[in-house]
Amino acid sequence: MKSGEGHDAVTSLDADVAVVVAYGGLIPADLLAVPRHGWINLHFSLLPRWRGAAPIQRAIMAGDEEAGACVFQLVESLDAGPVYRTMTVPIGPMTTAGELLDELAHTATPLVIEALEDIEAGVEPTPQSVEGVTIAPQIHPDDVRVTVTAAAQEIDNLVRGVSPTPGAWAELDGKRFKILRTRCLEAGDGVPSTVATAQPGQLVATRKQLFLGTGSQPLELLQVQAFGKRAMSGADWARGADIDAGTRLR
Repeated sequence: MKSGEGHDAVTSLDADVAVVVAYGGLIPADLLAVPRHGWINLHFSLLPRWRGAAPIQRAIMAGDEEAGACVFQLVESLDAGPVYRTMTVPIGPMTTAGELLDELAHTATPLVIEALEDIEAGVEPTPQSVEGVTIAPQIHPDDVRVTVTAAAQEIDNLVRGVSPTPGAWAELDGKRFKILRTRCLEAGDGVPSTVATAQPGQLVATRKQLFLGTGSQPLELLQVQAFGKRAMSGADWARGADIDAGTRLR
């Protein structure tokens, strides 16, 4: 549809307000003013933090302890408009982006109704703070390769932030595989000395678990997926991949 056709189509609706959900682009300036009360967007972040296409993923990758959703008015700049309604949810230590997006898809939709009621009542939205702005660009394959010298918590954040898709990845013997779930070790976790002393990138398999040496402490690999295969437990994958004491990721 050409720009002029889009303008005519929206104008013909004679709308009071236009609603979009998780819209990661910009509405052309000539369309923004067509509805009498403008456009509102349900966005899965706590604006002004994480403006852009992948707010939940970037929040988990950054180690944020909370995320959420808000309804704001669209303006010509990306995700910069004033906010009508906001809700906050905690990010658990095992929460993945897929799980959190699922949760918000079910729990955040009432915000749209509440924002529409605000508009009807003449409530003015709250301008965003000029401080605390962060950007959440689209996720690319190079963003999700595991750096084995990074700290365990940083790798865990990456894995959870891009699971189940696109999935953090590493290479073993030149073949790429995904790491879908991990767990940071806690105080009191009893692990063999071979696990505790694992070097960055070293894989250590026990009968029931698989660990990766990192730049800080070992990280348990709970679920992995070889290219073209189904996801499986780290221990099952390790048996098929014939992991031994010298096996190391790069």
